[in-house]
Order: sequence, then structure tokens, then C-alpha cells
Amino acid sequence: NIKSKKVQGLIDKYEIMRMLTHKNIHKVYDIFIDYPKFGPSILFEYCPTNLEDSIKNKKLSKVQQVFNIYQIAEGMKYIHSCKIVHQNLNPSNILISENGTIKISGFEKCEHMKTIDDITKLELREMEDVYSFGEIVYFILTEGEYSKHNKEIVLKSFSMLSRQLIEACWSPEPECRPTFEIICDVLNKNN
Repeated sequence: NIKSKKVQGLIDKYEIMRMLTHKNIHKVYDIFIDYPKFGPSILFEYCPTNLEDSIKNKKLSKVQQVFNIYQIAEGMKYIHSCKIVHQNLNPSNILISENGTIKISGFEKCEHMKTIDDITKLELREMEDVYSFGEIVYFILTEGEYSKHNKEIVLKSFSMLSRQLIEACWSPEPECRPTFEIICDVLNKNN
């Protein structure tokens, strides 16, 4: 019974991922339930690295870093437009394809908000993803630092746009955080 619940959970996440068709979302190809060698598993597109490793190993130019921030925002805008909250957005779940395209992955904790009751919770949950996006932007711009130490000092060294974006994403009042639609508009206007 526990095994069947886990398999059903895997199938549910697969169905969510399968409906997400965007260039910045990690593409899912198939699900294998009765695969004797490995057990239930999902087949994804190949991505050789992730954002965390690329930043820590200094493999991205400043231009690539900025473009990656934009691609993450575009992918998250699409995810939220599908009434899905990610809830696990972090640098290790941002994959990079062979051609350098960002692919958001790590949908294990995601939720598809379908019912009227879910929709009322949607905005608050989306703002948790926005907060995590602010953490990722900070991680990228500091080239691998997490925000727990000296974040006020580090933020002062950022451009005004970067600082304002991160501070808005980290607002203590979730309702004051920008949506990904607003973030993408700001990034487009300030390219």
C-alpha cells in the first residue's frame, strides 16, 4: 500500500511535468512503472550540469549569469501561469542544457492548484517561489555565496536594479513581493 502511494505520487508529478512545455522547463519524456532493473522512474532530457556547479566552478560569464537570471524568471512565469507552485527552487534544481539553456527541474514538491480553495492559496505559495528566486539571484551575483552571511554589505555592492530586485523578492510581507510577470517586465525593460 505504501509502495502504491509512492508510485501514484510519482505518476502525479510526471503528469504535472508532462503538461509543462516551455523552453526553460526540464523536459520529461516518459515514465516507467514496471521497470525491473531500476523500479519506477522518469526519463528526462539530458542536461550535463546545474547552476550551482557552474557558478561555483566559475564557468559562466557575467553576460551568461544575467541571461540565466532572465531565463529562470521566464520559466517560473510560465509555471505560475499554469497554476503550479514549484516549492523547491534552488541552484541545484536549475539545470543547464548542452547549448546553455536553463532548464528548471526539481518538481518533487510542486503542487498544481486546481480547486477554488487551492486558488486562494496560490498567490501566497507563488510568493514563496519568488523569495527563492531572490536567493538564486543573490547566489548568481555573488558567484556562489548563500545569503545567510553579510547580505546587507554584499547587496550594497550590487547595481541598483539588482539590489532592488533582490530586496523586493525578499520582502517580509509576501503580498509585497513582485510576481514573475512583473519581474520579467522589469528585466525586459532594463536589458
